[in-house]
Amino acid sequence: MPDGKLISPENAGQMVELARWGKGVITDLSYAPDGKSLAVASSIGIFFYDTTTFEQTSFIDTEKGVNSAIFSPDGKTVAAGLYNGTIKIFQVSDRKLLSSLDSPNANPILDFSPDGKILASASKGVLALIPIENNIMLEPKKYSKNVASIDFSPDGTTLAIGEDIGNYQGLIEVLQIQDGVFQDPFTGGHVQISKSVSFSPDGRFLASDDGNSNIWRISDRKLLHLLHLSKPYDSSLGGAPWLNLLNINFSPKENIIAAGYEDGSLRILDINGGIVRELKGHRSEVIKAIFSPDGQTIASASRDGVIKFWKVADGSLAHTLEGYPGLIQSISFSPNSQYIALGMSVTWGAKNSTVQLWNSKDGTFIRTMEGHIGAITSLVFSPDSETLASGSTLGIVRIGTIADGKFLSQPSQSANNFERVWGMAFSPDGNILAYGERKHSYANDVILWKKGQSIERLKGHTNWVNDVAFSPDSQTIISGSGDKTVKLWQIYGKKLLQTFEAGDAVWSVAFSPDGQSIAASSGKGVINLWKVSDGSLLSTWTDGDKPIYKIAFSRDGKILAGTLSDWTVKLWKVSDGSTLVILAGHNDEIANRGISFSPDGKYLASGSYDGTIRIWGIR
Repeated sequence: MPDGKLISPENAGQMVELARWGKGVITDLSYAPDGKSLAVASSIGIFFYDTTTFEQTSFIDTEKGVNSAIFSPDGKTVAAGLYNGTIKIFQVSDRKLLSSLDSPNANPILDFSPDGKILASASKGVLALIPIENNIMLEPKKYSKNVASIDFSPDGTTLAIGEDIGNYQGLIEVLQIQDGVFQDPFTGGHVQISKSVSFSPDGRFLASDDGNSNIWRISDRKLLHLLHLSKPYDSSLGGAPWLNLLNINFSPKENIIAAGYEDGSLRILDINGGIVRELKGHRSEVIKAIFSPDGQTIASASRDGVIKFWKVADGSLAHTLEGYPGLIQSISFSPNSQYIALGMSVTWGAKNSTVQLWNSKDGTFIRTMEGHIGAITSLVFSPDSETLASGSTLGIVRIGTIADGKFLSQPSQSANNFERVWGMAFSPDGNILAYGERKHSYANDVILWKKGQSIERLKGHTNWVNDVAFSPDSQTIISGSGDKTVKLWQIYGKKLLQTFEAGDAVWSVAFSPDGQSIAASSGKGVINLWKVSDGSLLSTWTDGDKPIYKIAFSRDGKILAGTLSDWTVKLWKVSDGSTLVILAGHNDEIANRGISFSPDGKYLASGSYDGTIRIWGIR
């Protein structure tokens, strides 16, 4: 990363993206027809890997996130369905864009006909059959259907679809390609929307999932088998008493099926719905599992950011690809400027979320700290940069050491009460860790945890405590709440000194570096600035009606940065509230606790649900 300049109101307009770290969030997998290459679609583009060496061979930056990617039958092109609805066809050899087609519907899923002459696209409200001539997409034939899954039959004469008919109900239908007529829908099995459909290699059977594995006979649309898997019920984590199936795909060579489940397991099923083999290794839900063209390998992708390659013959793990961080929920620079910590979540209520440590100088990944439950929405380093505190959506607060990446202590564990930890801060002297509670019972306190002592509580808020911040001298603390107030507390004595009326639910609070003023942001785009000494309102400015989730002062206190719901970071001049710059580049929402200034004031880091870290500064 280039050596930056101190960010100031005078040069903030020159800020650019200096670095992008992380490969994004995995969304899809596709094998090349010869099996020699694997395309991995992510929230930032398409990565290509050699399936023999497992080395990355190329990358297509699509600018927008990719929801679906698939090789053409000849392997010379790859089609991508982007988050914004655009469909693009790229030449694999040189990554050249050959054709682009706009669509009014976001997140299309794609499938090529076996002869490569038709590209099917499905999204909410529209099923489109797009003719392909010389790698150029022509005017599509459209059907008004809410389609969640598609698959061409091996002979290309029909297209199976999993349709969303509303109220979480689903149907399986088959479209005759030549005459454009839908056959009578399949009945007798589905009660929910099918997230995937797959023809058997001989075209006689169709597998589908609606949380269960369904095997249908095509000739009479009869349900032959339904596999319903159970698991222990975990009430403390909101678990369900069944094992939810997320995707299903037939082998191209025989009548066996790869099925990915929400618990991170992968199962090989036979045509009768029986379990041939169970493959375990992922830490979170398997979003895609596909066979290689020769049927000898299964590639599986998970929300844990890992792709695994399994040998079908014996179920052994052949290789693992990493580098896709997953959903970034929070981010923090270490005070010594050596590290950036990321609070991750593979899913919102994940049982095994992690903290990732990255080198802040060159963006290299250092290690993963495991052991959390729930999305890690708060992160803070101790002033000496030797420990890291993290809090989750299920009320778990843990403290770990940076040197070995191990969690040592656990100030609170309140998952059964469904508490959430959003705001978290170490006192500048390092003696106290503070965090805010978010209880559904609305008994919401500011928690003070002193090392080696019992937990103390500051009581007074009547709604969720969303954020906390210490004064530079460690003597006072502020808390922002959903009760539309900011409270200033004296640490020793637990005395409430002042209550500031914000006018709306407060999302984030911050002390200025000199401790003379405090700032608060709201869910309606309002920032208030108060004088600490007498509680007077210094200024108020509004940024439309967009929520401002997180704010942070620059090193000199002259700039306030905030994360907005439109996937951008905005910087304001504190003296008059004017906008200095808007930083755009993320392909998904920036995490609620997703920005952090470097201690030297030269960089601003942002972390997003798109699975990337962006480093902003002056080049």
